[in-house]
Amino acid sequence: MKKGIIALVILLLCCAIQANATDYYATADAEITTATLWDTNPAGGGTDLTWASLANGDVLYANNHAITIANDIGSASVTATLTTAAGTGTAGGSFTFNINTGDVKTLYVNVTAGTTPGLVVTGAGAGADTTELTIIGDITGGSATAAYGVQLTHTLGNIPITGAITGGTGPSTSGIQSASAGKFAVTGNATGGTSGNGITSSSTSVFTVAGNCQAAPSTGGGYGCGCGSAGGYCVVTGNIINGARQVGANGAIRWTPTAPADGVTGHYVKFDGGAASATYYGKVTDEIAANEASKVAAGEYFIKSDDGATTLGTASSSGGGAWGW
Repeated sequence: MKKGIIALVILLLCCAIQANATDYYATADAEITTATLWDTNPAGGGTDLTWASLANGDVLYANNHAITIANDIGSASVTATLTTAAGTGTAGGSFTFNINTGDVKTLYVNVTAGTTPGLVVTGAGAGADTTELTIIGDITGGSATAAYGVQLTHTLGNIPITGAITGGTGPSTSGIQSASAGKFAVTGNATGGTSGNGITSSSTSVFTVAGNCQAAPSTGGGYGCGCGSAGGYCVVTGNIINGARQVGANGAIRWTPTAPADGVTGHYVKFDGGAASATYYGKVTDEIAANEASKVAAGEYFIKSDDGATTLGTASSSGGGAWGW
């Protein structure tokens, strides 16, 4: 009984916290922390946001205004949402962060694009591997062509991003679109949307994904990770999961699955093609019975069907040969 009461109290507190979340609309082109910039009424005249009182779950609508970011946003306990969707105001506008600001900033924000990119990162940092900006939150593409969740145009600097990355519903609406050689590193899964890809990078971009690259489950949807091909590449340490009609990842991919923990069957590339029984390709793991493992050379690969059967030797998605690692 006591546990039930505690659970109920926690649930009520969570609901109360969520109920306090407020929608605010930009009323001018300005830096995001500018006093009296945000109002509950898209046309102004409502209740202003006092920046110090930004609450977890608050939604900031660009409201067709150009918003720059030069300061930290949120905290480990306060995550706001930046969006270029309309809400009850006007769709469009932009949020822009220029990494030439000279010091590292952290944005605890979810980013949801509407009809224009949700957040655009510009500039050049101190070095290719220098962390200039950290984003902690989920990122989702929008509904209109090229409405990326986050568009990266920085030429120097590495941007760590922690959260789920999802493509949008419109054409070319990647969750993350990298348009330059600037680096970024995702901790979380990148999943294709109804139309947009989870991640799309330029031919020279280098990025890492500590998570899965997963195609949209629907036919014709986006892929999880699109990697560069002319000097650029991606490093994926999670699983690559194909959809019914789309690949989980393409381009120059360095798949380096991490060692599985106890009780985990290992990392894999999944091919289902819409069939009832999927096929998995991956590195040999301790899931193989001892009498089979003794026959397998280090680095050899296996095919694992849904029924648990294991075939020793090399394999590829085209039916022959070894993986081009």
